[in-house]
Amino acid sequence: MALAITSALAVGFDYAGETLTVGLSSGSTYTATLAAVTSARVLLADSTHDLLQVLQTALNAMPSLPGGTTFAVSISATTGLVTIACTGDTFKITALGSSVIGPVLGFGNISLLTASSTATYQPRYLCLFASRESAGWSQRTPMAAAETAGGVSYGTTSATTRWEDTFAFGFIPSDTAQVAALSAVVTPWEPAAASLGSLGSHSGAWGVSDSLAVALGKTCALARGNYVAMCSSTSERYDLVAISSVDLAAPRVAYQFGPVWSAYKRWTVSLIRQTTPTGTRA
Repeated sequence: MALAITSALAVGFDYAGETLTVGLSSGSTYTATLAAVTSARVLLADSTHDLLQVLQTALNAMPSLPGGTTFAVSISATTGLVTIACTGDTFKITALGSSVIGPVLGFGNISLLTASSTATYQPRYLCLFASRESAGWSQRTPMAAAETAGGVSYGTTSATTRWEDTFAFGFIPSDTAQVAALSAVVTPWEPAAASLGSLGSHSGAWGVSDSLAVALGKTCALARGNYVAMCSSTSERYDLVAISSVDLAAPRVAYQFGPVWSAYKRWTVSLIRQTTPTGTRA
């Protein structure tokens, strides 16, 4: 039985905005205008920064859209795939695959009229995990301190305290080939071998390595065990975090079951929490 998705890490990125031409069954075409979004994320963001909600809002705001016709953009709690659904009509977006947002959400072109279309790949910039272990957030305060021989403490300390935790994400398929072999629904560590030279910029399915390649200087969002609830809730909370620069430069990854079985990898990473976990999808 395939492992279930429980946790997610979304990497921030800048979305330039664009227009999409949407056709309905009547033969009429409509224009969806998507505004530029700085520090966009997939799923783990508020309504103006989550590209799922940004796309849904733009589709429903198309001028002269027939009454009773509405769009919903959602991500599956079980497969991690995005679906665009239309109520009251059928639709097509023939140039979705050559847009920016289409491939980010895992889509190619939607060339035939349909009431619902599901992406081929899971979204880019979003890592989905089945297994997560950590000790919990603990404070780290910069200070210069020492103790005298008599046991008296002295020194100076910063007024800034950050919270840090070291996570071990396990049961990560080694690459996209293992995803297929294991019928996995989580993000692999590496993309296809042909894409290793273009991490973070290639087409097709992404791996965790791709997201790490573009995470420098970006704010990330972490769903710790509540991914399923995040898919439908606007009140579930996520943590805003940064990935340790050391772990970006040299990821701590190893085969989970040693050289005996190379199917799964285990990734150990330190995350620094920027705020208390108050972020929601509202």
